[in-house]
Order: sequence, then C-alpha cells, then structure tokens
Amino acid sequence: MHVVPVTVILPVRNGAGLIGEALQSVERQSWRPQEIIIMDGDSSDDSEAVARSFKNTLFFKHPEANALERRNMAVARASHPYIAFLDADDLWPEQRVELQLKRLLANEELEIVTGKMQQFRVGPSREIILQGGPVASQLPTVALMRRTAFWRVGAFSSQWKVGHFVEWCTRAIEAGLKREAIPDTVLLRRLHENNLGRTVEDPMQSYLDMVHHVLQRRRATGRVLA
Repeated sequence: MHVVPVTVILPVRNGAGLIGEALQSVERQSWRPQEIIIMDGDSSDDSEAVARSFKNTLFFKHPEANALERRNMAVARASHPYIAFLDADDLWPEQRVELQLKRLLANEELEIVTGKMQQFRVGPSREIILQGGPVASQLPTVALMRRTAFWRVGAFSSQWKVGHFVEWCTRAIEAGLKREAIPDTVLLRRLHENNLGRTVEDPMQSYLDMVHHVLQRRRATGRVLA
C-alpha cells in the first residue's frame, strides 16, 4: 500500500447509511491518503460511529456550520500538503489520488488538478449503475490541490447555495493558479433525492446570482472572463 501526504476533506450530516461506502472508496485507493477529516453538522444518526470505525479519520462536530463552512474548517485542520474533497454520498475510483497526485508531483508549478465526473445510481442489489458518460465538472469533489494554493485563493464562500466551486475557480484564475484537467474519471457522483440541486429552492436563480456577482467583481477590477 502506497500511503501519500493527502488530507481528505469530508463534510457529513445524517450520512450514516452512505458514508461507510465513501470511506471504503478512500481505503481502496492505489495511493492511499494519510488523513481523513470528517466535519459533522448536526447529525442525529450513527454518522460518527460509522466514521470512527475507519482508520486515519479525525472526526469533529460543528452543528452551527453549513457544509461549505465545515469544508473550510477541515482545510484549516489539514496537516498534509495536498487536499482532496469528497462528499459522504459519493465514491472515488481506485486510482483517483494516484492519477492526480502524480501530475502535481511531476510539476512543481502546477497547483490544482481536476478530472471528470461520472454519475451513478444504486440498483436493487446494491450494484452501481452508471448514468451517461464521464463529463467535465465544476464540483470541488473533482479537485486535488496543494493546500497552500487553496489558502492563496481563499476559503469557499458560503454566500452561494450552488456554484460555490465555480465562484472559487474564478478567484483561482484571478490569482493566477496553475491548473490542469486530466481526461480520467476521478469522481463517482451518486444520484438520489437529496442531491443539492434538488433540495435548493430555485437553484438556477442562485447560480445566476453567483455569476452576476463574479461579473460585477471582474468589471470593478477591469478583468474579463477567462
């Protein structure tokens, strides 16, 4: 087992039924992260017990914080130079960390590596049923980055209900972050009734508000969209 200095950032809220599968996908990595920081909201189920049953996990409760704020808190606690994001209901392909970290290690100037996302549903026998093909994504969970790069850009803004990583990426571009997108699938995203786009009221309007904010900021600084 090749263990690497990567911290996994994982927020959870009432995810006892799924977080075990997410953590198993981290354990099965060909290059296994040394640390997993789990930031719990106000879970009333067995999320903590399931999370603590896995090795190399650090578990913290912050019931007053939303998922984005908990992600920021977890990055602040990370003790390794590379960070990657995972949601409690999603999975990583087995070579995800290896593929992305190899790119960062091969190029000292490179600061963030993203990849493609593949959606799936779970069948009646708990089998994975892929939905469509791999696609480019603007989810934070497709990114592996240097921890210093995250703080150079700044924390995720909890102002936006959707599109927060898109907004963060615009700041990354403005900060001159060196990025690369690999053609490989690095995230398996579970489709279910509690996906964010289905639970946020008027997600399209929230996204448009975020884009309007970015455009106003860029006009104010004399920048154009890249």
